[in-house]
Amino acid sequence: FLLAPAAETLRVRYPRAALLLLRAMIEFTLDAARTSRYGEALLQIADCAEIASEITDFKDLPRHEDYIERLKHRHARKSGFWSSYDAQT
Repeated sequence: FLLAPAAETLRVRYPRAALLLLRAMIEFTLDAARTSRYGEALLQIADCAEIASEITDFKDLPRHEDYIERLKHRHARKSGFWSSYDAQT
């Protein structure tokens, strides 16, 4: 409950930091299989895509598409999550 407002605050001036916070929340949800948070994680992925479109230099961070592919590979067995993701995109 603290990281989401922090990411929103950082978003304008520090988009890479906001992206890192959102990705950490997404990964926590998927790593811990918190199915009750899947809807929030999907919204966070959408926020990540929006933020990523504004970043010109990712430096050492993977681009959004690469990040999603890594998540899909690591969490391939979470078919309910990915079917919701596919329906949303």
